[in-house]
Amino acid sequence: MLKLYLENMYPFVVCPCLPEKKSVYSWNAATNSSDTFDPDFVDRRRAGLETFLIRVASHPIICRDVVLLMFLQQNEGWQDKLKDYAGYITKAESKLKSLSLPSRLKNPDKRFEVYHKYGSDLHLNISSTLKLRSKALEKQYCLHKLHANYGRVFSEWSAIEKEMGDGLQRAGHYMDSYASCIDSTLEEEELVADQLKEYLYLANSLQSVCRKQQIMQLNLERAMAVVDSKNIEKQRIQQGKSSLMSRLFGAVDSEEIREAKLEELEHKITQENNSVIVAQADLK
Repeated sequence: MLKLYLENMYPFVVCPCLPEKKSVYSWNAATNSSDTFDPDFVDRRRAGLETFLIRVASHPIICRDVVLLMFLQQNEGWQDKLKDYAGYITKAESKLKSLSLPSRLKNPDKRFEVYHKYGSDLHLNISSTLKLRSKALEKQYCLHKLHANYGRVFSEWSAIEKEMGDGLQRAGHYMDSYASCIDSTLEEEELVADQLKEYLYLANSLQSVCRKQQIMQLNLERAMAVVDSKNIEKQRIQQGKSSLMSRLFGAVDSEEIREAKLEELEHKITQENNSVIVAQADLK
């Protein structure tokens, strides 16, 4: 909830990423990758949460946020502060997911298009790398652990053979050491994978910033379109031209009605111009 609040209050900031709630791109389906109480997973998640808070608190703008300071200094009370923004956050998130913005924008910002494409490509490439890594490690892990069976066979065989016993025993020890050496390698691989996942989630944050800019751009274009439409309608009334419905039903507006319509249109145009100014300010 805190991250969603920060993302929506500061849409221009690429918000630091949170650690994963459960392990994804697991290298071994036989492990308890979905066990969120696994000690190693809990330690990695705790370290990730600490890194998130350090990065947020180090940001020159976000560090002064009232809700963030309450979260860092108080155990209770900061949740109530977020309730005021809960409806706005839910509405903004649903709007982000429901709109296909790039196809609707008439004049998209080329800079944000480049950033969005970069984030999309980065996310795709890293996710593909993690998937390939999980498959490769799965096969490598199975291959190494298969040698543990060979080690047991050689050890049992050495107890039977008299002349070859020592050689078979050494071969069994070698197979056991080969089977166990993969564990330390996989621990190092997990550290590398955690860093890749961090960049994966940062790519999502970058795309989120671009989508929010696209929503603001869409709001600006819609407001400008409404202003143009109202101005055209105003010119038509000033020139004494009636609307299509008036011509169909043969109704002709009097001078008083025309003046009232013009006054109402002027009021609406002023409101829409204010909306355009607000939308332009949001983009800046």
